[in-house]
Amino acid sequence: MNTQKNCIHGMVITVLLYLVFLVSFFMPLVRDINNVYLSTSGDGIKNYYTFAYHVKYDTSYSHFNGMNYPYGDHVVFTDNQPVVANLVRFLSKDVYDVSDYTTGIINGLLLFYLLLSSVFLYLLLIRFGAGPYFSPFVAVGITFLSPQVRSFAEHYPLACTCAIPMGWYAIMRFFENRTVVKSLAIFAIVLFLSLMHLYFFPILVSFIILLWLFQGWSVWRNKKAWLNICHLLIQVLLPVGCIQLWFVLTDSVADRPQSPYGFLAYAASWETVFLPIGMPLEGFLRKFVSFKEMEQNARLLYLGAFSILMAFPLVIARMKCLVKGRMQEVWKVTDSMPLNRSFWAAWIMLLLATGMPFIFGLEYWIDYLGPLKQFRALARLGWVFYYVYNVVVFCFVYTKVKNLPNIVRIGGLTAAVLFLYAEVYQYHTYAKLYEINQLPSLADKRNRTPSTAWLGRVPKDEYQAIIPLPYYTIGSANFNWQNQDGDILCQSIIGSLKTGLPLTGAWISRTSFEQTWKQIQLFTEPYREYELLKDLDSDKPFLLWVVEDGLSEWEKKLIAHSDFVCEFENNKLFELKLNSIQVLPAEMAERVSREYGENGFLNRMREDTVLCSYDELDSSTSYRGGSYCMRGTGRVIFYEDVPAHLAPGKCVLSFWMYLREDRYPTLRFFYEQQDESGNTIGKEAVPCGELVQVMDGQWALLEYEFEYKNSGNKVIIGIDKGRFHKPVYIDELFIRSADVNVYQKGPDFIFKNNRYYPLVLK
Repeated sequence: MNTQKNCIHGMVITVLLYLVFLVSFFMPLVRDINNVYLSTSGDGIKNYYTFAYHVKYDTSYSHFNGMNYPYGDHVVFTDNQPVVANLVRFLSKDVYDVSDYTTGIINGLLLFYLLLSSVFLYLLLIRFGAGPYFSPFVAVGITFLSPQVRSFAEHYPLACTCAIPMGWYAIMRFFENRTVVKSLAIFAIVLFLSLMHLYFFPILVSFIILLWLFQGWSVWRNKKAWLNICHLLIQVLLPVGCIQLWFVLTDSVADRPQSPYGFLAYAASWETVFLPIGMPLEGFLRKFVSFKEMEQNARLLYLGAFSILMAFPLVIARMKCLVKGRMQEVWKVTDSMPLNRSFWAAWIMLLLATGMPFIFGLEYWIDYLGPLKQFRALARLGWVFYYVYNVVVFCFVYTKVKNLPNIVRIGGLTAAVLFLYAEVYQYHTYAKLYEINQLPSLADKRNRTPSTAWLGRVPKDEYQAIIPLPYYTIGSANFNWQNQDGDILCQSIIGSLKTGLPLTGAWISRTSFEQTWKQIQLFTEPYREYELLKDLDSDKPFLLWVVEDGLSEWEKKLIAHSDFVCEFENNKLFELKLNSIQVLPAEMAERVSREYGENGFLNRMREDTVLCSYDELDSSTSYRGGSYCMRGTGRVIFYEDVPAHLAPGKCVLSFWMYLREDRYPTLRFFYEQQDESGNTIGKEAVPCGELVQVMDGQWALLEYEFEYKNSGNKVIIGIDKGRFHKPVYIDELFIRSADVNVYQKGPDFIFKNNRYYPLVLK
């Protein structure tokens, strides 16, 4: 009875301590929770937006229409915590409208996750033998030092700090007494958290499978082995089956990227685990230890100084057992066998988080991982180790001092907690985990302030969507178009939320390749008929939302063909009619034909340029005639010489490349220039998708500008295919001086700088 009462007292202490920490570190957020934003750029403002737009404007629980107009996307790929967003949407539509409070709901959830994490860590600590009056102080400290708190800066679904403690507690309860009800509870937790963010599925399922493996062979040898298999299937396969069924029923996109960038790019390292990145101690350590800079929050797994120091007695104790031949005790890190199993399972999770075994020259294994290739930032697997290891450390400390005299015991435990809290204080004070930002125009729900006066001049029912300029598209894993100079993402999001108009831009995950291809064609040089226009269901004009920093030449062309609406602060709004877009390719062709006729160029190629058509090569795929086919893998060169008469100076290299397929735009074009002695005097590598100037069917024209230093130099260009096995096709390679326009007339076309425009003027 006393034990149960002590546990209740401990729970109350946990909640009270959580409130103290909340007031200490998050009071600016709590004070105005519905009107402050932890980020106003990148993924942060996007996650506020996708949640709010889905609640307020979407007509489906599974589809999001706010971005990537006219296609939209599945709600899971918007990072808007679909389970919660849909619950809030249901309440707003059918019970009471809370759509004006979505910002407060997101901010409140982040703080609520911290409470749940503290509670579940407290339950785990007392279950593993730490006292009920010591565990609250440790549980709250571990929670507020969690690497997941760094996700407060922008990745709000991944900031669900209670995910791993809750899943860990559930599986521990299951192993104490294996029942179908507890398996179903684990299934519900895994499914719920996976629908909060899909990354939680591999994290939790990997941990669960490892815990099952560490139960020992006795689990599978007894007569109830079949029952254990059923439990495992319920906990692991049933959630993925439900998610997959939902996708089959509601997701029509069949060409999402299969190998997105980042699987190994953001893996953990010794620095991420043992060094206090972004804290005062980092500068002190850099005086004695050289280590690389860490900019990606996703890979930071700092364990805390006290826990790192406690690794020494833990290792020494294991070494003593090894020297004395007590092999069975080597694995007993603590007095709790379930905690020991958790520790070794978490240790494997940490090894996986570092990229093992792929970092040992086995990167080609990644090609066989199937859907697991979608997991970015392997370091996130190490979150499991953070929680488990810290619980192990403080349980170990409690076990070692609990039988000592009161003064020594209390002093030791107090010192351990104070050490932990000192780290928590530095973490929240110096590491800049988040910022408090105001957006007055969004805070003005009734649109009565000057910052929202523009709404009166924009009849939203007369437009079909907003085109943000500079244009951005993030998520296809093939094209990464974003402007870092201006504020177009935040400003266009404000416009969308205020008007309900969707955005043609996309800042979401795993978007369709075909949809992205059609979208970006509108922002390249006018060349062929725009495919996107065929997919529109409305003939209403677009509203151009312009922030002028960083506009491209062709974006300015769109603005020039539109009508001015209004201007406010740093924004300009224009009306762009569909017929103004449709005529752009024809206008360009007519202009080029006129240029050729007016200037009377000779109908031949200039001597100081080269056009390599590859027509003599036999290829199944080409832009015109034949093409150069690059097979195999690795670094493939397709050109080594320059024209004999090419003058030194700035030159433009262009070539057509088959590009309309997943991963092709991510292949890296490389350039290298060597002098007559073979010395490298310049080189660069650029993703092919960044060089696109013109799009035509399955092909795109890529242009690269370089400076030709001296006559006789060798210019080497090619494609770095890496492990990419499919053939790459190159056609119509052309090199010219940058200040020269080259024209040529064909039977039904005018050639200009490697573009083939329809002949308009005879």
